[in-house]
Amino acid sequence: EDRPGDKRLVAYVVPEPGHTLDQAALRESLAESLPDYMVPSLFVTVDDLPLTGNGKLDRRALPVPDYGALARGREAVTPREELVCRVFAEVLGLERVGVDDSFFDLGGHSLLATRLIGRINDATGMELQVKDLFRAPTVAGLLGGQSRVGAWDALLPIQPDGDAPPLFCIHPASGMAWSFSGLPRLLGPDQPVYGLQSPVLTGAAPAADVEALAADYLERIRSVRPRGPYRLLGYSFGGMVAHAVASLLRENGEEVEFLALVDSYPAQALGPVTAPDHDQFMAMLLGRVPDPGAPGTGRPFDPAAAVHELRGADPVMAGFAEEEVAALVSAAVGHVDIAQRFVPRRHEGDVTFFQATLGRPEGAPGPGAWSTHVGGDIDVHRIEATHAQMTEPGPIALIGRVLAEKFDTTRDAARGAMRSER
Repeated sequence: EDRPGDKRLVAYVVPEPGHTLDQAALRESLAESLPDYMVPSLFVTVDDLPLTGNGKLDRRALPVPDYGALARGREAVTPREELVCRVFAEVLGLERVGVDDSFFDLGGHSLLATRLIGRINDATGMELQVKDLFRAPTVAGLLGGQSRVGAWDALLPIQPDGDAPPLFCIHPASGMAWSFSGLPRLLGPDQPVYGLQSPVLTGAAPAADVEALAADYLERIRSVRPRGPYRLLGYSFGGMVAHAVASLLRENGEEVEFLALVDSYPAQALGPVTAPDHDQFMAMLLGRVPDPGAPGTGRPFDPAAAVHELRGADPVMAGFAEEEVAALVSAAVGHVDIAQRFVPRRHEGDVTFFQATLGRPEGAPGPGAWSTHVGGDIDVHRIEATHAQMTEPGPIALIGRVLAEKFDTTRDAARGAMRSER
């Protein structure tokens, strides 16, 4: 914690005499036995570990880590670029940041994002919001120096580059896919990642049913990946849609290489859900699962009140305008409604299931609720988190590690098949 409140995990390494440090190999070795979020963000080489007079590690004598080594983007050219690069560097605690360096790759997170956007607005007179940083996390992107899709677009290229089959991640009830933004760092530069977001967020009418939404998303997926194999992941409500997309692909003779459901259950297993009130809507917007047996307050939803509540509860949603919050609510209402009427088909393939183990209501369903809708194996991975926490840094790192292992296995199998064909 070189700066108050900004904790980082750093490794100090003493190489054996005559040897140099291969940071990539060391990082890869540690990743085999540690969760991704426990792999150090930086390795610092030292000749010796400093000791106190009684032989203990002298932490104060350790050199300050140089995160600037991660910043490799081109230099600023215009005065405004110089100003915003300086603000980036000050907030991140770096000596310099290039105009193409990603805020999140340099260790940024949602709390720092709020501070960064406030500082940029104060320094430049701009009126940026935190969501703009998710859409364009570089100085060039925020200043319009590169073309980016909108943060609300139905197909969100979180990481469009890479040669592997893209992973398409489908949103929870709120309709937003921003929560998957932590996956690219965990899966590596070769793995493209796209988010699917509700078209309601950009003014479209709600889908008539889950099958219609799945067909819509399949067309968007095919605009990026016309033919298989396909990799799909769905969180909460998005798991129902991902399962429906996988079923459609199978029926059309396409290969579904991978399907993951993140704490998602068929509506029939959850039981009937009454029309949500204000507090239940807020729970959905914040990623919590309303307890069907819990009595509601009966308060009608009030977007203005919701904006005020979100400002104290979620640093990203705090900057949303009332009409944006209303769009999220409209999406959530529609998704709850169509989920109640959705009966999954049978997917003749395997499923990787991530189950939240904390905060589960009594009698809540488990992964077995999918057994009649899945023809293959259900590989269950239990994550020590609540439903709402599944895409927070710790849990998503565990999920990302499983995905990386699965995809490596898939690539190895594909290479073996190619060798056999030869």
